[in-house]
Amino acid sequence: MGRGTLLAVAFAGFTLGFFAWYALVVPRHDPALSNLALFFAVVAGPIVTVTLWIGYARYFSRRAGITLS
Repeated sequence: MGRGTLLAVAFAGFTLGFFAWYALVVPRHDPALSNLALFFAVVAGPIVTVTLWIGYARYFSRRAGITLS
């Protein structure tokens, strides 16, 4: 797993977290909830995305009979 690939996946997670916050929390018009949810969405987005990506890579390597690297 290269550094550039990891950064690309983490940035995709950041983007998903931001747009999830924008679509699900902003319409509620609650400033405290919005600020808190934005922080958690942009932190959790990359973590969840990278974790799922690594899990899929392990699953794919096991099913294909290839090494993870």
